Amino acid sequence: MKNILLLLTPVLLLSCGAAVQIPDAAQRREYNEHTTRLTIPAVVEREIADGNMIQINANSKSYEAIELMNYLIPLLDDRDHLSMSFWFLDGNSDSDILSWLNDDPEAPSARELLFTSDPVLAGFTPYEEFLDGVKEFYRTLEVPQNMSITTSDNAFVRFELFENREFDSRRTQYLVHSPVLNAKSGWEMPFKGHLYFMMIHDWLLENYRIIPVKDSVLEESYLTSTDEKEGVAAGSYLDGLILMGWNSEYTPFPGIESFITEENIAQALEFFPRQIIREKTNPATYLVNKKVSTRHRRISRHLEKLYSKITELEPADEE
Repeated sequence: MKNILLLLTPVLLLSCGAAVQIPDAAQRREYNEHTTRLTIPAVVEREIADGNMIQINANSKSYEAIELMNYLIPLLDDRDHLSMSFWFLDGNSDSDILSWLNDDPEAPSARELLFTSDPVLAGFTPYEEFLDGVKEFYRTLEVPQNMSITTSDNAFVRFELFENREFDSRRTQYLVHSPVLNAKSGWEMPFKGHLYFMMIHDWLLENYRIIPVKDSVLEESYLTSTDEKEGVAAGSYLDGLILMGWNSEYTPFPGIESFITEENIAQALEFFPRQIIREKTNPATYLVNKKVSTRHRRISRHLEKLYSKITELEPADEE
């Protein structure tokens, strides 16, 4: 009976419009036999030895990306390569970032750095808490100058938004395995959700792993439905996929309280002058905050629905 249910599940998932599919037996064998799951330290050490720079792509609401950023900081420090840049610090100067790290009297706060970067996408407590942790780590270093949080193009690791589709040809390209924002089809699971099934059933002990995309079954596979329609294989722009594990629930990113205020609204409007405010000349702060909040609640609802589908991939409890 369980085998019958397992065979029927893909049909059931598809019929209810779900965003995940179960790989069939042949696909499952392909994933096991034609992918290599390497540890993150091993891959980082190889990139250092080869003289490469790294770009890591993820969505703006990815807890997996936050977890990876926290994991990489001590790892890179141990290897004397703690040089990183982040999309949510773009727009700031390196001098402002260093002033913030050193707690200089006139230094900007973490939330001010986030606001300068993007008041729409960066105004969330996971990013503020991450930056607080970065500063605490900086204070523990015997030689703080060995740590570089920068906006320079020469940082060893660059975190970028996947939806920007800016794949720097000078860098090895990695994607954090979490939902991706597909410009033409909305939010969806990478590779139809197949790898969530593999992590749950076959790769239980292989979290914090990287799958090289080149010369694997993923090289000619399609990351998104739009890629499939356009015939753009994952291997044409990705070198590796980072598996951080899986969660069957999604908690919306909490916003930073009073992020957009009367004092900074003019600057904030430079990021969304028309779509959010419908061409009002001087919109009230509460209106802008309401529009931003509505937008992110909508995104969170999509992500909650996607993550809830992962539970359908978990084995049924034995009676």
